[in-house]
Amino acid sequence: MAQELASAMDKGELKKLLMKSKKEPVNCAVGMGDGKKSQPGLILLDRVKAPKAVLKELEKQFPDATNTRWGSAFVDTDLDAALVQLQLNKAASGIGKRLVKSLKGTGFTKVKVMLEDGSVAEEEADEEQAAASTSPGTHGNGAAQPQAAAPVQPSAAEPGATPPASGAPRQETPPAPGP
Repeated sequence: MAQELASAMDKGELKKLLMKSKKEPVNCAVGMGDGKKSQPGLILLDRVKAPKAVLKELEKQFPDATNTRWGSAFVDTDLDAALVQLQLNKAASGIGKRLVKSLKGTGFTKVKVMLEDGSVAEEEADEEQAAASTSPGTHGNGAAQPQAAAPVQPSAAEPGATPPASGAPRQETPPAPGP
């Protein structure tokens, strides 16, 4: 009987290193638990050790880990403060979704897995967080409310045009030259 895998890192230490990665990338190793879909992904970060050394440490802690990869992790606050970007040596299908589960409780809710050449291999977000941020018309019950269409304002060049109701200053356009 397989036991529930412990995380490769303490949540507090993981959060601390991810916060530091906003200034300078940290080395990382990732992997998938013991092959069971219910297991979260494994992530181990280190500021000093080389990425391959971090991978060896992860494999030592979890000998049954599969699809282990090494690289660097960083958070780009200009892009998205909740997005952890991983640049890995090669793709590992499905690891993004598992790592999102592993990052729960750290304040980071999205994972973007990139390859060494910069191409995006996978991009995942926490389902609860993604549902809240991608549907601005929802109101707690999940049902989208109809959005009111914005009234069409006639342009100033049209005959009988009225100034916009928003209180914005009316911009005059010169009349078209006549024949």
